[in-house]
Amino acid sequence: MPNLISELDLSLLEYQAADPINNPTEVEKKVDNVVEKILISWRTDGSPTEMLPRTKENMGKSEKEEKRVQDLFRDKLAGLQNVGIFPCYKEGPMISNSRFGENLESILQEPNKKAIFLKAFNLEDSGKGWRYQLNKARREKDLVLVLGHLSMIAHIEVKGGKSQGNVLEQFKSFHGYMERTHGPSLQNMLYVPVLAKHSSTNTHSQLCEKHMIRIESEHSEFENWWQTFSSEANSETSDEKFNKITKRLIMMNSLILTSLTLTEITQNTPDSHLILLRPQQWNLLWNSPPKYALIHGAKSSGKSVALELGLAFVRPGIKSRFLVSLAAFANTQNDLRENFFENEFENSDDVKFLCSGDENDHPVDILKRLVDDINDADSIIFIDNLDVKDLQSEVFMSLMKEILEKKTDVWMVVDGDQTSCNSIFPDFSIFNFS
Repeated sequence: MPNLISELDLSLLEYQAADPINNPTEVEKKVDNVVEKILISWRTDGSPTEMLPRTKENMGKSEKEEKRVQDLFRDKLAGLQNVGIFPCYKEGPMISNSRFGENLESILQEPNKKAIFLKAFNLEDSGKGWRYQLNKARREKDLVLVLGHLSMIAHIEVKGGKSQGNVLEQFKSFHGYMERTHGPSLQNMLYVPVLAKHSSTNTHSQLCEKHMIRIESEHSEFENWWQTFSSEANSETSDEKFNKITKRLIMMNSLILTSLTLTEITQNTPDSHLILLRPQQWNLLWNSPPKYALIHGAKSSGKSVALELGLAFVRPGIKSRFLVSLAAFANTQNDLRENFFENEFENSDDVKFLCSGDENDHPVDILKRLVDDINDADSIIFIDNLDVKDLQSEVFMSLMKEILEKKTDVWMVVDGDQTSCNSIFPDFSIFNFS
């Protein structure tokens, strides 16, 4: 990480403060400080550290099976402090498949910088591009557990079909990733693969009974299996070592690599960023982004950054994308946004930015232009700086109703009392940033 930032001219986004750093030692201190803050955010006193993604509203059969298995382990581990629980784990960084990330290619034109980049993310200098390799590595792991009291890293995959599929390759791949990426931190820790399956699922002889569990297991059956499973345990891992491993997994699961010009960063910083997501940003962007989202929070809590990351990462297949600012005219943030979208997207319809054009241009006027511009139901709209007082206007609410009737995806950052806003938009998922 230190060399990646200092040598490649990437900026490290510490929550909302971009900081291009030239000293690798200082980078390491800053990264550790930020990840420590994130670890504390995910940890609750007296319970495991959990990175729990949002539960999907309509889960399929396999998703219900995964959740059942996850709940078996969560119930067993409840109340233990030196445990890390990572359902649906994906090793980072998250990168955009859209044009937002294309400027990163220029970094890799220099052999020395390319070597640093490839080494940092365990990539090969082969015919397969870095994007392909990073996306392949980010395949979801059904459940990863850091069991400090047993000195184990448990990797659980759920297979509810007729066969175990490619689970052995999945175990081998993740074990190799862990050794390459976190090797020194894993000393004296056991990597233990577990297959959760149905009784009828055909399995390979390479997996013994203590590495398999039935998806349908009830409490007593799971408890008996756990006694055998945990018998492999070494002595308990120290708190220091547990925290180090857990922080590294959180960091890689929270990391974003992008060249999107975030507007809360000064124009003098590089346009390529490594971003460590706050827990609420992670919940908003990760796994199952909501169709409708209301985002509340104090100033500098990462709300606007979350919207702009949504532009880059949420449902990349949707081509009709709008960023709408309802802030007053001559807003610095809007000036930066206008400059970026005019220069970077002047020949593209991928993103349209709407904001106040003069002192007489009010939120209602901006929404009217938005309604006129939406010509595709398959659109996604990100609205920033919505003042809850505007919701008292009948004209404003009529326009909002018209937007929602178009069945577009809508995320809104709302300033002001959230209670009335939540009742007005009952179908929206609520995210409180702190």
